[in-house]
Amino acid sequence: MRVRMKDLGKREMGVEGLEDARWVLQDFGDIVLHIFHESQREFYDIEGLWADAKQVRWKKPSKKS
Repeated sequence: MRVRMKDLGKREMGVEGLEDARWVLQDFGDIVLHIFHESQREFYDIEGLWADAKQVRWKKPSKKS
C-alpha cells in the first residue's frame, strides 16, 4: 500500500502496529488505513461497530495497457 500511495503522491505521515501486524494503522493525512488480522477484526467487532455506515464495494482497478 505504501508504494501505491506514494505513486499517487500521498506521503505516509505515520504508521503503527507493524511489530506484531495484528492491527496496522497507516496515516496518509486525508486517508487513514486500518489493516486487521481476522482475529482482531472479530474481537473488535468491526462490522458491528460500523454497521450503520454506508458500505462501499471495493473493486480492483483494471490494469492499464
